[in-house]
Amino acid sequence: HLIHFPMQATSFKFEEENTLHITDTYEEIEKEVKRLKTLYPNATYTNNHTGSKFTAHHESMDKLFRALKKYDFTFLDSRTTAQSVANIYAKKYDVPFLTRNIFLDNNLEYNYIKNQLKKAMNIEHKTGYAIAIGHPHDMTVKVLKESKALFEGLDIVYLSEIPKE
Repeated sequence: HLIHFPMQATSFKFEEENTLHITDTYEEIEKEVKRLKTLYPNATYTNNHTGSKFTAHHESMDKLFRALKKYDFTFLDSRTTAQSVANIYAKKYDVPFLTRNIFLDNNLEYNYIKNQLKKAMNIEHKTGYAIAIGHPHDMTVKVLKESKALFEGLDIVYLSEIPKE
């Protein structure tokens, strides 16, 4: 199970309830991590939903990773910003860490999504695995359904089967 944590973005019009902010105290962040762990006790993975501002903010990520360590989470960085500092705090707190390689549907055009999927396949061929993140948009689902041939010879695995950084 993976919990998708909404985190403060540099610019986002429709912020979700319980979004983590850079102004949150450790106690507020820890309370939210605990709440979600209580709701989903079998969840061992978490990632950031949006979060371009939060994941680039050292103090906030320090607080988050202290809480993730306390509740035994692995963090998957969605890499909503190239300035993410998640890896620094994953190492500091010895929190297992993964990062996505490709974002499939920044653009909802068929050919764009198909090309992003092909890029993920190329990364997999070079490194042995790739993590691609997308949304259940109609177009993304359509591309995935129509791209079954691209998956031939590949093993689709759970996050738990991918080596952590």
